[in-house]
Amino acid sequence: MQEFTPSERDDSVLVDFDTGAVLDALSVGIVVLDAQLCAVYANEIAEDALALRFGNVRGQPLARFLPQPKRFLDAVDRALERGEAVEFQLDVADTRVPGPSGSVASRIAPLGYQVSGPYLLLEVSGAACANPQRPFG
Repeated sequence: MQEFTPSERDDSVLVDFDTGAVLDALSVGIVVLDAQLCAVYANEIAEDALALRFGNVRGQPLARFLPQPKRFLDAVDRALERGEAVEFQLDVADTRVPGPSGSVASRIAPLGYQVSGPYLLLEVSGAACANPQRPFG
C-alpha cells in the first residue's frame, strides 16, 4: 500500500462522507463537547454506555447528568492543560433500569478550538460494568 505525505493526500474525498454516519459506525462511543462541556453530538454507543439519550442532554453540561462528575471534570482539566488525551473511568448511573451503577473506560481529548473555546472529544467504551477493562491502552 502506498503511503502519502500530507501534501499528497487528497482530502477532498472526505467531502463525500456524512460525518454523522461515520461516527455512528464506530465501535466506540463518541461524545463531542463544546467549550462549556455541553454535548453537541453523541453516537448510539455513547448513549448506551452512559445510559443517556442525546436528545435529553443536548446543549446542557454533561457533568449535570453524571452521578459523580468530579472524575470527569478532573480529566477535562488535565486534557486541556496537557493538550492531549487523558484516560479515566467515568462513573455512570443507569436510571432506566434497576441495578447497580458502574463505570466505563473513557478518554477525553481536545478536538480543536473555535471562537467560543476548545471542543473536546469524549470516547467511552462499552456498557457500564462494575469491573471495567482498559480498552484504550
